[in-house]
Amino acid sequence: MTVKRILAVALNTFVLLATSTELPTIPSLQTHQSRSSGPAYSFTNRTTIYAPVNNQTVGYPRITELSDGSLLVACTLSGNYPGYFPIFKSGDGGVTWSWLSNVGAGGDPVGLGAQPSLLQLSQAFGDFPAGTILAAGNRMDMDSTNIDLYASKDVGKTWQFVSTIAQGGPPSTGDGGSSIWEPFLMEYKNTVVAYYSDSRDDNYSQKLSHQTSTNLIDWANPVNDVTYPNYIDRPGMSVVAYIPPLSKYMLVYEHGNGTRSSGGNNYPDSYKLAADPLLFDKASAIPIEAKDMNGTVVQNLEPGSAPYVVWSPVGGVNGTIVVTDANHRKLFINRRGGAEDGWETRDVAQPRAYARALHVLSGHTDHLVIVGAGPFRPKPGEKTPLSVSVVNLTALVEGS
Repeated sequence: MTVKRILAVALNTFVLLATSTELPTIPSLQTHQSRSSGPAYSFTNRTTIYAPVNNQTVGYPRITELSDGSLLVACTLSGNYPGYFPIFKSGDGGVTWSWLSNVGAGGDPVGLGAQPSLLQLSQAFGDFPAGTILAAGNRMDMDSTNIDLYASKDVGKTWQFVSTIAQGGPPSTGDGGSSIWEPFLMEYKNTVVAYYSDSRDDNYSQKLSHQTSTNLIDWANPVNDVTYPNYIDRPGMSVVAYIPPLSKYMLVYEHGNGTRSSGGNNYPDSYKLAADPLLFDKASAIPIEAKDMNGTVVQNLEPGSAPYVVWSPVGGVNGTIVVTDANHRKLFINRRGGAEDGWETRDVAQPRAYARALHVLSGHTDHLVIVGAGPFRPKPGEKTPLSVSVVNLTALVEGS
């Protein structure tokens, strides 16, 4: 997990929070329309959702689709403000966007510094009815890292703090730390699952864990998802997707300090397949390696860091698994049911970015939404916008 920049931003946010919890007025949080002004549900190329101003940077976007078909995007917003996640909404398949609300900007505790995750509930959990939108993120200070959960009962307009899912030690990305990072929320069999990166176990520099809840207040004890016998290995950044033709779930993650890389990548991406997404620990880890015509792994064809995975029925009997990473603009696809030797690449126009997110529209399964923002280490004065492309997945898969 390479989060030194995020750590620095989070610590700066903590200092700001110590002096102010009042949310300032930010006129720049406004609607940004597509340059092409295309019709609803059209394919788009690099539509700006939000352009940072002054000393702001945006990064680590996450996306979810609501039951009415609208899309919500959250991202990390860094700058001279208390840490929180702005929420942007699209009602036309990602063509146009507007600011909706902020998560973590007020109340007690205050502040969400990094790593958002979004989920809309399909059923009631405790006092939270079906349709409630959940947002999780990492609240950090000098003494702790905290995965906090917020909820919105009015379709994302306002938010309330619900619970702290897990707490770790102070922010640290080195061996011997006890931090927690990078939540990912999913609903499964009458539970909400929170996956995250976990450095609290003395047997591992870092591992992947999850916790579950039936009421969003009380959370079961952590369960391992990915561990490695080599202490210094640091698996991180869990994302999970259901693959219907396999009746299995796919967990993708980065293998920090990964010694298994064939392409010289220090953060190669891997995956696991399991019928039960609460039992990934029993599944074997598989590398993602696209090969050339001779079956040879090429360094540029091995994804690295910050993976995200989705599935679409487009592409044949197995559909298509799509993975993005932080090192490439191109996407990695698999039309062979997740077979280890079934990975190919496809080029897209959406720029590479740290922690891009993917989504397949439920009513338009050939529409692949790619959301990105800034690089991991932006250059001084670099103002990479939060942007989105809606790609024709059928044409992409049939290409070469």
